[in-house]
Amino acid sequence: MDLLDRLKAVVSYSNLSDRAFALKCGLKQPTLDKQLKGLRSVSLETIIAVGQRFPEISSDWLLYGVGEMLRSESKETERINAMLDTITLLQDTIRTKDDTIKMLMKRIEELENK
Repeated sequence: MDLLDRLKAVVSYSNLSDRAFALKCGLKQPTLDKQLKGLRSVSLETIIAVGQRFPEISSDWLLYGVGEMLRSESKETERINAMLDTITLLQDTIRTKDDTIKMLMKRIEELENK
């Protein structure tokens, strides 16, 4: 994968249109369009802008194609967030089960008193 392919991968990762990506990075859209079409080389200005606006993108990957696109800490953050979501869901399930148990205990007590 060459530098141009890696830049295209970052644009795709951003889920932004080419125009919105250029705006976010502070680049001129015609310049970015020419770079993405391979009509111009990817400029140092573009690389720096991408690195500043997308700190989760590995600069080694973007410049040299070495390693993974996302920095490992970004993947770790995603993993931690997924675990937190799971814990929250499990806590909600436990609360619901606790409420059901309390209701059933109360019903048992009512039936025993009759």
